[in-house]
Amino acid sequence: MTKKALMLFAILFMGTVAFAQTRWTGRWSTNPPPKGWSGWTDSGVLNVLSEPPNLLEPPVRRPLNPNQFPTDVQFEVKVEGEKVSGFLGVDGIWEIPMKIELGKVEGNTIRFMTTRAVIGREPIYWVWAAELTDDNTMILHRENIGGGRDQRGVPLSPGQQPAPAPTALPPLNRSVTNAFLTLHRVK
Repeated sequence: MTKKALMLFAILFMGTVAFAQTRWTGRWSTNPPPKGWSGWTDSGVLNVLSEPPNLLEPPVRRPLNPNQFPTDVQFEVKVEGEKVSGFLGVDGIWEIPMKIELGKVEGNTIRFMTTRAVIGREPIYWVWAAELTDDNTMILHRENIGGGRDQRGVPLSPGQQPAPAPTALPPLNRSVTNAFLTLHRVK
């Protein structure tokens, strides 16, 4: 009887883990994504667009800094166990995505860091936290943790090397998380 109970528990637990992973895994966007957007390859190269974009439609001018509004974000995430991987693209430069680093699952939240490297400047590190509100909607919070508070980063002096990248995520501090975005699953 005990073996049967343990086996049933193991099957239910595995099903719960698999369900949690599939809830997160996929492509997400703040607005309808660019026409034909189908995510990125495992190396961060833009997948071939499934439809040609409308080149006659004028581009919407928005800030490149994800700490300013309004910002379009395209997000492709994969969750395997407690590990989170994928890419995040910001409006205007989504074809050059930021790789998810240090990604992990914390209950109903995933947290990760992205880096924006600019030649001659300190890299900019952002910490992100995403919370599911339902199976097709998430709230994405962000916090700048280094490299300056704008999209350019702090200038490096000639010969100066950038500081080493963080090796762990800082504690989540919602009081200084200055912005959030609502993302919807891309079908």
